Amino acid sequence: MSSRVGCLLNPHSDFSLEWDSNFVGSVSASKLLDGIVVMKYSSVPYFVYILSKPFENFDFLGEKARQEILDCEKVSFADCSYKDIPKKVESDAEFYGSIFTGVFKDRQTGEERKIEENRLKSLRERTDISGLIEGLESKGIRYDTLEYSGAVPDSSEYQRVVHILTSPERETYISQYWQGMNILRTKPEETKNIVKDTTKLYGVVVSGALRSLLEKRQTIS
Repeated sequence: MSSRVGCLLNPHSDFSLEWDSNFVGSVSASKLLDGIVVMKYSSVPYFVYILSKPFENFDFLGEKARQEILDCEKVSFADCSYKDIPKKVESDAEFYGSIFTGVFKDRQTGEERKIEENRLKSLRERTDISGLIEGLESKGIRYDTLEYSGAVPDSSEYQRVVHILTSPERETYISQYWQGMNILRTKPEETKNIVKDTTKLYGVVVSGALRSLLEKRQTIS
């Protein structure tokens, strides 16, 4: 049994997260491969940011890497300011999160409203959230206990969004429909290892996305 997942740098700097279907955290793995999540290099900064949202500190990255992140102004792979990363993540999380829960907030009244059943079914199917929910329920995991954390943007090369959820125990669920529904559950230390390995692969062109989180944690401490 594999003890951890693999973070791989693919041709043209694209990225894949891969795991053996026997891995203890494998909730669902595609039949043709084992478990895999793939994305364009420009989506990777959002991936590490979403995974890192629950972290209380970033000591595991090392002092040199943290200083490089704090000095970063532009996340070149995402082609935007580090300040733009959390804005997009939260906007996407609100949109996809409403499809996941079936509830949206009325922008005028601020009241929560349920999405009409037929429309919700259509939205969930179009976004692969229906497959995510089915995959969780097939393993006895109550999806209504999980919080929608963020969506990693798709691309013309990889036209499937990566949905990321978190549990009250701070476990992370990473999912994508790619040649089948793939869902990986990681414990906090395993999630940190993914972030650490991914930022090592790319350096500050990706890790710079974490600057706002590092600054926030410094302010709190």
